Amino acid sequence: MKMEVGMPKRRKQSRRRVKPKIHIFCEGEKTEPNYIREYIREFHPACARLKDAERPITIKRTTKNTPKQLVKEAVKLTRDPAECIKDDQVWVMYDREAISKYSEDDHSKAWDQAKRNNIEVALSNVCFEYWVLLHMRESSRPAVNCDDLISSRDFRLALQEIGIHDYEKGQPDITRKLMDQQRIDQAKERARRINEQSRSASPGNKDRPYCLNPFTNVYEVLEAIDEIAS
Repeated sequence: MKMEVGMPKRRKQSRRRVKPKIHIFCEGEKTEPNYIREYIREFHPACARLKDAERPITIKRTTKNTPKQLVKEAVKLTRDPAECIKDDQVWVMYDREAISKYSEDDHSKAWDQAKRNNIEVALSNVCFEYWVLLHMRESSRPAVNCDDLISSRDFRLALQEIGIHDYEKGQPDITRKLMDQQRIDQAKERARRINEQSRSASPGNKDRPYCLNPFTNVYEVLEAIDEIAS
């Protein structure tokens, strides 16, 4: 008698869920990327050791450095299914800079386009160095431009507290000295408090942070990194 041979059962294909990522476009070539990379190395070392394709946080390479250009690049990424999936977060980090450099209209267009396309914005007014300053001391002094802030007494004294006497953008030793949990927690607390003060002083601009001086919400991208890397 012939024995019937049953058809082999098909194995169910396991679909591994692709974890969402954070993609960050930075205005600066050194200062902001160095800070983010050092933050990940210090507080999420397992992520830093992963291969580029597997890392949950990526800093995108770009030659663009104006708010409008960065947002345009970010929007382009969101429309590329090979690069960006539904639950990914896309961030742009840029500075307000002097009014003579970027008009309010330029910032308004960049901000509105980002919001229309679910792009998150980490903005510092007047520049990223204001966020650096808040690690050491609280200051609500408005600055006209980045040079004005860097040359201010508050900034110079703050750097002296960590042993830095001459500031140069992108200095790795400064970034490393900022990677202290207590200093970062203080910077977050100070930024939140001063942002609220700036909003209260200019309620008509509460949803337009590029009009609030000073202002920084860099801590929001750090908290997004903490959440996705944990």
